[in-house]
Amino acid sequence: MKSTPFISSLFGSIRLFNFSYKLFLIFVSFTLLVACVIKKNSSDNTSASTTLEKINAPALQAPEEGRFVKETLVDKLAEPMELTVTPDNNILWIERKGSVNYYNAATKKAFKVKIPVKVFTGINDGIIGITLDPDFNNNRFVYIYYSPAGNIPKQHTSRFVFNEADLELKDEKVLLQIPTQRETCCHSAGSLAFGPDGNLYIGVGDNTSPRTEPAYAPVDERPGKESYDAQRTSANTDDLRGKILRIRPQMDGTYSIPEGNMFPKNGSKGRPEIFSMGARNPFRLSVDSKTGYVYFGDVGPDAVKADWYGPEAYDEVNVIKKPSNFGWPYFVGNNKPYPKYNFDTKTAGEFNNPNAPVNASPNNTGAKILPPIQAPLIWYNQGITPEFPELGKGGRTVMAGPVYHYNAANTNPNKFPEYFNNVLFIYEWMRDWIKAVRLDNDGNYQGMEAFLPNSTFASPMDMEFGSDGTIYMLEYGKGWYTDNPDARLVRISYVSGNRPPVTKAIASSITGSVPMRVAFSSEGTKDLDGDELTYEWRLLNNDEVTSREKNPVYEFTFPGIYQTKLTVTDSKGNKTESAIEIIAGNTQPQIFIDIEGNNTFYWPDNKVKYNVKVEDNEDGNLVSGKIKPGDVNVFLEYSTAAAGDNLSPVLTEQKKQTASEAEMQNHPGKVLIDQSDCRSCHAADKNSIGPSYKDIALKYRNDPTAMDKLASKIINGGGGVWKRDFVMIGHPTLSKKAATEMVKYIYTLADEKPQPKKLAPNGTLTLQPAASVTPDGSYYIMASYIDKAGSKVRPLEAKAVHTFRSPRIQSEAYSGYGGQIRILGGIEDGDKRYLNLLRGGNIFFNKIDLTDVGSLTIQYSAKNVPGTMLEVRIDSEKGEMIGNFNIQPTGQGINWKQTTISLKETKGKHDIYIVANNPDKSDETKALVIISVDWINFNLNKARK
Repeated sequence: MKSTPFISSLFGSIRLFNFSYKLFLIFVSFTLLVACVIKKNSSDNTSASTTLEKINAPALQAPEEGRFVKETLVDKLAEPMELTVTPDNNILWIERKGSVNYYNAATKKAFKVKIPVKVFTGINDGIIGITLDPDFNNNRFVYIYYSPAGNIPKQHTSRFVFNEADLELKDEKVLLQIPTQRETCCHSAGSLAFGPDGNLYIGVGDNTSPRTEPAYAPVDERPGKESYDAQRTSANTDDLRGKILRIRPQMDGTYSIPEGNMFPKNGSKGRPEIFSMGARNPFRLSVDSKTGYVYFGDVGPDAVKADWYGPEAYDEVNVIKKPSNFGWPYFVGNNKPYPKYNFDTKTAGEFNNPNAPVNASPNNTGAKILPPIQAPLIWYNQGITPEFPELGKGGRTVMAGPVYHYNAANTNPNKFPEYFNNVLFIYEWMRDWIKAVRLDNDGNYQGMEAFLPNSTFASPMDMEFGSDGTIYMLEYGKGWYTDNPDARLVRISYVSGNRPPVTKAIASSITGSVPMRVAFSSEGTKDLDGDELTYEWRLLNNDEVTSREKNPVYEFTFPGIYQTKLTVTDSKGNKTESAIEIIAGNTQPQIFIDIEGNNTFYWPDNKVKYNVKVEDNEDGNLVSGKIKPGDVNVFLEYSTAAAGDNLSPVLTEQKKQTASEAEMQNHPGKVLIDQSDCRSCHAADKNSIGPSYKDIALKYRNDPTAMDKLASKIINGGGGVWKRDFVMIGHPTLSKKAATEMVKYIYTLADEKPQPKKLAPNGTLTLQPAASVTPDGSYYIMASYIDKAGSKVRPLEAKAVHTFRSPRIQSEAYSGYGGQIRILGGIEDGDKRYLNLLRGGNIFFNKIDLTDVGSLTIQYSAKNVPGTMLEVRIDSEKGEMIGNFNIQPTGQGINWKQTTISLKETKGKHDIYIVANNPDKSDETKALVIISVDWINFNLNKARK
């Protein structure tokens, strides 16, 4: 559900091609392919991005990932946007809502910097770009791209003087003003960088709404829709938006036009500041300090699939070696053309010509015939892009930035190794990865590899190499327009020699009554180089060392919260720390839920006896009466969650899910949302870039058709309903069932939802599902207790959850398997999924309580396979057989039949194995698929109760 407002990308409506139009598209695509091949062969300057042969692996040894250290310098930032590194490796960085910040590498402290301007922060404007003058050490010049407050919509590129002593930017000189519109979002871009030629490069977005309908190319030429027409900006030679600009700042605060820009200095054919055009949202750019080539990531549009409106959406990494037109809004990706679309008649005409695009928009104030189109270096869509499978799939927000040049004279032992010499680093805001792109001597693509694939990044926003040869990076964090706790300034360095220790601190208990005796342990602490280690434990809230033992025992005699810390130092002087919080004076309460009878399943009309037990070292317990029944919160809730149900590609990667109680605490829709990119644009009860889930629930919950519509919207994307400039991306890899579960969870957040009735700590329940309850849902008994704490420590809470799962389990929700199985079905079958067992194949379900279970009912389908048996075994595939039946053929195709298998009386929890077996080993045809299993139902034997 994530839209990336600054970097708005992805998806819109889907329609089918008709057959004749497909033939037309094939013909045009072939013609364009031939034209591109001819053009490529006739020009040495065309990007070689379409030639993807890999170079031989570098002779240098690939660095071990464990030698890279990611260190947080400053955390809890507020929408960090761009950083710049001084020659002394101090950092200046900006935050969108108007602040400039400074990190002093010597003192390791961060400070706010005063700035003498007011900033407009509507839509996605604000302070959005920063860089240093090449002669910063002498002139202290800092350049900032920002949106000035006031009634005149515009962007400023300004120069300031940095007074480090007073932490102040002063003496503003406005070099360049760019008129904009603030009626509608999006695409401010704003990245700044100097090249080795002393020129300043400025990335400017198209300042055009992506919310056209259809959401393909924004070329709406109708009166009043000017803000929806990127032909007035990106494709306009007389407009500075949708461009990479190149100017040379002068000492008096003005600028001149360098030689070699796209248009003459006199402005006769276009704005002379333009170095390249045809960009949508060039959000992050970087200039190679040796070649002067400009690399920028252009964040693509909002279409899920190719349609007669145009191609599917792509993000691009582009390289500018000479003035270039990258084609927006007439082309996307590897020069896929849009047709000329008429928003009045809603008809599509001929495709745009890559050799001579024509801008006939009434909103165009520049040239009509535009320069030919330049191919991108890298392009990718939402799915797996065949040319670049290393990029994976998902949402798109591409960033291009720095090229590393190894300097053997750099004495910093933590500089990046020579292995990465001349490598371009690109990174993804939404997919949270960094890739190392290898280039040839002409800056053409040769291949890529993952950089630190086992590390976690929280939406990387900007990165730059310092003079020390290490990466400084801003991480924006999980949510838009908010101060994220995981937003931070970090440094990534390489340890070429001795590595710092890996430090772990463990405590035998972290809460307790005083006097509180705690055994501390450093188990798990190690030195990757085998160095001898020394230990320092600071167990009280001061800097004094309490113990130098590896595993000390300490007695806390006074109540309080103690931030204990273990510092481990190796023989070379490298040190690392690990901390634990100890709460002395209050013991963690304990809470348990006891169930009489079957602990796994609920059955209609079956009575369940439960008893909640609470023990607290200070407060007492329920039995003694010191803890009152009213102090314990007990509730019963129902969820549509099917235990272990695999609802999406995210979850199907975890096929071996168990039905543990801990997993059942989460609604499947919440699990899907938490593991998707939805978190970045939506919050539970407050507006972000998108509406809150609570508002969505209140708006739609009484509309009987809304659940299906919202599920489809999650899959296909859309926007415009909430009267804000927000386009929600599509998630076409989600099944309809998964999207529906997400909507069901959202509905639970409506504030009018009745609170569950509080129950007594013990009693009897009848888990009778209502008519609206799905047969795969789960019941939860939830209990909690908050203790009374003390004067110097906070109260502590204990929680317990007991899950009763539906007695009907989908076959694909198994905990594990053996032999050969196949999961079939999906969207094409209306989400009817089933599992095929081959001879010898088996599936099992973890820790199923068989107390009072008398039989299994299985829905299956099978062809004529004489002698095939389905066996029910416990604890292993060759464990005790407690039931079986001979499979009866159901005919050709999938014809479902139900059969019931009586089970031997068994008590307690066991792993249940369903095994397909045919003792006839002579007939190889019986090794084919022998049975399709849809679901299994565990039946209550009331006679045994």
